[in-house]
Amino acid sequence: MLKSMKLVNWALFGVLANAACECGYKTNTGDVWQYSLVTDFSQVNNSQWAETTDWSVSELVREATIPLNYTRENVVWKDNTLQLTASAYNVSNNEGILCGQIRTTRRDILYGSFRASLSVVDESPGSVAGYFFYANDTQEIDIEVQSKMNDQTVHFGNQPSQNSDVYLPNSGVTSQMHDYRFDWVTNKTTFYIDGVPSADFTEDVPIVNGTISLNMWGNGGSFSGPEAPTTDNTMFIFKIALYFNTSSATDSASWSQACNAASTRPVCTVDPGGLAVNNTVAAVSQKGKENDTSAGSSHRRNGELAKLLKKVGLVGVGAVLYDM
Repeated sequence: MLKSMKLVNWALFGVLANAACECGYKTNTGDVWQYSLVTDFSQVNNSQWAETTDWSVSELVREATIPLNYTRENVVWKDNTLQLTASAYNVSNNEGILCGQIRTTRRDILYGSFRASLSVVDESPGSVAGYFFYANDTQEIDIEVQSKMNDQTVHFGNQPSQNSDVYLPNSGVTSQMHDYRFDWVTNKTTFYIDGVPSADFTEDVPIVNGTISLNMWGNGGSFSGPEAPTTDNTMFIFKIALYFNTSSATDSASWSQACNAASTRPVCTVDPGGLAVNNTVAAVSQKGKENDTSAGSSHRRNGELAKLLKKVGLVGVGAVLYDM
C-alpha cells in the first residue's frame, strides 16, 4: 500500500484490519485493482475528516453566467454524512453561487471501479450534484443529478459527446440513498445504480490519469439552470469506495513487489456486502429500456432527510480474503 494509506486510521476508512490485500481488490466483474480508498462518514467526526490526506476541499471561483464559488464552508461533516451544498443564490452579496466540492489528492488515478453511497436533496432548480473522474474537458466521466429534472433522473456521460439520462421508477427518487458506481476500463465505461447496470459507453473513454471528485454546484448556465438555486440544495455522502490503478510506474512496481512477497498472495473481493443499506430500484433509460425489474421497500426522503440520516444503517464494504 502507499505510505499515505498506511498512516491513516483504518477504522476511519473502513478497510479490513486483518486483510492486507497486497495483491489487490477484486470486483464482481472479475477485475482486480491495485489500490483502494474507502471513506465511511459514519465512522468519522469533523476534525478527523479535516485531517485526512486522501481528500482535498476545493476553494476557487469559476467565471460563468453566475460565478461558481467553491468554498470550504459548503463542505460540512454532520449527522454521519459529508454534506456538499449549493447555496441559495443571493444576488446582493456579489459572491456568485456558493458551492461545495471535494476531490482526491491523488491525481494519478487511471482506470478503476468507483462507488459512492449518497442522496441528493434539491428543492429548487439551478444546481447539479456530481460524482466524476476528471483530467480535462475531453477526459471526463460523469454521474450527475440536475435539480431542474424530476427527482428521478440521473445523467451519465463520457465527455464530450456520450451521455444518457436514466429514470428511476417505483419511487426511486434521488433524494433517497442510492449506491452510484462507474467502472472504467481501457475501452468502456459502465454505470450502475444500486448494483444494476444502467448505461455504458465505448466512445470518448478517457485514456489519461486524473482525479475523482464529488460536488454540488450551479453557475446559471443551461446545464445547471438557467435559474440559480433559490434554496440550499445538498448532496449527502454516506460512503465512498474507490478501487483503482495508477499511472505511476514506481507505484506499480512497489505494488508488484509487495504482492510477490506476500506468502498467500491475498486478493480481497469487495462486492458481496454492497456499500450501504439502500432501496434497490429498477433503472430505466429515457428510451424506455428496462435494465432490471426488482424493487425494494422505499422510504421517501424529502426536506426531512436530515432528521432521518441518523436512522440509516450502513454496512461495511465486506471485503473477503482469498488466495490468488
